[in-house]
Amino acid sequence: MSNRRREAFRVWALTIALAFAIPSCGDDGPSGPSCVNILCDTGAKSCIGNTAATCNSDGLSHSLSECGSDGLCVNGDCQARKCFFPGHARCEGDDVKKCNDTGTASSISSCGDGEICAAGQCHSSTCTPGEIVCGWRELARCNATGDGWDNEEACASNEICVDGACTAETCSPETVICKDEATQFACGLDGSSTKASSCGHGKSCYEGYGCQPKLCSLHNPTPDVAPPDEGPPPPPEDTKPPVELEPLDETEMVLDGEKIVFTSNQSAHYIETENDLRILMDKGLRKIEISLKPLEEFDVGHWTDQQAGDVNVTIYYHDGSPLPAGAQFKFVSVNYDVELLKFQAKGGRVKGTFSGSFTGDGGATTIPFTDGYFDVQRHD
Repeated sequence: MSNRRREAFRVWALTIALAFAIPSCGDDGPSGPSCVNILCDTGAKSCIGNTAATCNSDGLSHSLSECGSDGLCVNGDCQARKCFFPGHARCEGDDVKKCNDTGTASSISSCGDGEICAAGQCHSSTCTPGEIVCGWRELARCNATGDGWDNEEACASNEICVDGACTAETCSPETVICKDEATQFACGLDGSSTKASSCGHGKSCYEGYGCQPKLCSLHNPTPDVAPPDEGPPPPPEDTKPPVELEPLDETEMVLDGEKIVFTSNQSAHYIETENDLRILMDKGLRKIEISLKPLEEFDVGHWTDQQAGDVNVTIYYHDGSPLPAGAQFKFVSVNYDVELLKFQAKGGRVKGTFSGSFTGDGGATTIPFTDGYFDVQRHD
C-alpha cells in the first residue's frame, strides 16, 4: 500500500465516510457524486462491518465502538452473539445445534429414526465402514462395524473439511478484502468462497471495511499554490488549533506461516492491583492476550523465556474452535520473545513486538508464531 493510500485509510478509519453524504466537490456522474465532504446526520447510528458508529455533532466524524468477536453490530448498536460459529452446526448427542447466520441465536433439531448426528449433520446410523463425512471444521468416520459414526478429529482454525479431509480455507469467514481500490472480495461463512463486487462511482475499497464513500479532502486535494510575497493573512483570534488525529491501532502476527491482521478489540489494559499489563487483539473468533507481570507502570524492556528476569510473560491464543467449560483460550506460549517499546499513561500508546510458539497439549506439539506487532491505545 502506498504512503498516500495508507494515510488516506488512516484518516478514513477515524472519520468513517458513511451514507447520507452531501455532494460538495468532484464531478457528479450518473451514479452520484465522485466524493463527499459532509458525512452523516448528527446522532445517526450505523454499522461499518462489525463496528458501531454514531455521528458526532459536527457531522464530519463518528464515535466508534468495536463489537468484537463476541458481539454483532445491528442498526448501529452492539448486540451479544449467542453462538460463535455463524451458519454452522455441531452435534449435541443425537441433536443438531445450529447457529444462525448472524450468531444471534441457535436452534436445536433432533435426528429422525435410524439417524445419528455426526460432524454437525444427521446421517443414517448404518454406513460403510471407513466412510468419512464432513462438517465445517470437523469430520466423522463410519466405525468398523458399520453401525455408527466416530467424530474423528477437528480441523485447524484455518482449515475446513472438504471431500473427507481437512484442507486450508480459501479465505477467513466474515472478512472483506480489497483486490484494488475499485473491487472488494467478501468471504462467505464457509470460508471456501469469495464474492467479488465493484465499489462503483464515488466509492473506494478500504482493507477490512470494503467499499466506502471517498472523502473529497483525501482524493481531490487543493493544488499547491505559491503564497503571495506578503504572506498569508493572519488567522482570526478565535481560530482553534487543528485536532490531532489518534494513531490507528495495529496488531498482527504470522502463525505457522499464515499472516493474521487483527481487526477488533485492539487495546492495552494495566491492572494496577496486580501490576499486570495485558495487550488484547481479536480477528473474528481468533484471540490473542499478552500478559506481562509484575511490571511497574511505564517500564519497557525485552524478555525471553530464557531471560525473563522478574517479569512473567504469558501469551494466550484461541483459534475459534470449541473450548472446554470455563476455558478462554486453547493455546498458551511455551517459549517467547517479547519487546515492549512504549508504555504510556492511560489514553497513550502501548507498542511492541512478540514471537515464540504455542502449545495446546502441554508441549507435545507446538505451533510457531513470528513477526508479532502491536501498537494500541491504553484503556484501563
